[in-house]
Amino acid sequence: MQFDAIVKTRPDATWFLPSFSAQEYLLRGDLVTHFSDIFIFAPRRYAKGFVQFWDNYTQCDGTWKGAYFPELALDWAFRDLGAIYYYDRQTPVSIRRASRNETSAFWICKDQRRVSVQRCMRLVYDVDDKFAI
Repeated sequence: MQFDAIVKTRPDATWFLPSFSAQEYLLRGDLVTHFSDIFIFAPRRYAKGFVQFWDNYTQCDGTWKGAYFPELALDWAFRDLGAIYYYDRQTPVSIRRASRNETSAFWICKDQRRVSVQRCMRLVYDVDDKFAI
């Protein structure tokens, strides 16, 4: 079995609308589409980008001059492979935090551009009221 693409998503990701299909992402050619480190879609030819940081880090025998944050490490790795690392803010995803009152809950809803911040917060957190016991 051979796959055409590699997809990475965080376990706390919350999809609040349908996204593009795999075929639609593949039609983007050399784009590795991502939304922060929450979601990454890479055509198979760029799969090595997911492990490049670790390979570089374990081979380092001096002062580390690489990226310290996953977003930047992945950006450098995919660009080194010839991909265009595209931050797609239209991706309908957010992070589900423990509480809507956490600063980062608002920030990640603000970072996406698919729906308003208020609608994103409702889609991700108002479900709590519907399933309360």
